[in-house]
Amino acid sequence: MMISNEHSLLVSVGDACRLLFGQNTATDKARIYRMIHSNKIEAKVFGARNYYIPRAEIERIAGSTDSSTD
Repeated sequence: MMISNEHSLLVSVGDACRLLFGQNTATDKARIYRMIHSNKIEAKVFGARNYYIPRAEIERIAGSTDSSTD
């Protein structure tokens, strides 16, 4: 079941990986989970292990990484 698409307000961890890093590997997922657990990314939890990230958070993180590479 896929809850996220390009117009949704929440994206899955896998989709967040693709949006932020261009790919969805186990390393990228671990990176996202570390960012969630260290409160660098806001995430909503549904059930015990289903994390979804607001699209606004993805845009905020993407914007901050773009400006830091200048």
